[in-house]
Amino acid sequence: MSAPADTTARVNAAAPAAEAAAPAREAIVPAPPRRGRLFVKYVVSLVGLVAVVLIGNGALDIWFSYKEAKQTLVRIQQEKAESAAQRIAEFVDEIQRQIGWTTHAQWSAGTVDQ
Repeated sequence: MSAPADTTARVNAAAPAAEAAAPAREAIVPAPPRRGRLFVKYVVSLVGLVAVVLIGNGALDIWFSYKEAKQTLVRIQQEKAESAAQRIAEFVDEIQRQIGWTTHAQWSAGTVDQ
């Protein structure tokens, strides 16, 4: 009877050794990756892409608004310059007419020496 007790002792002695090895194998096997990481990467990529597109659109909008405002200012300045030139021409014409009325010089009547 010592033989069955001896086998039981060997099995019982082998069982703790197998149990001790099992946690060691589980520690070596890496845990499966979490499922949300890919979703987070896609969300970050999509948000980044939308942000870049919106920033680019805003920059283009600012550029075109600047160009349009500059063209409008140039046109307004040209109109003001033309208006000022016309008023100056009218002023000079009025001065010439007034001088012409005051002098009434008759150049054809006599020579310069007289």
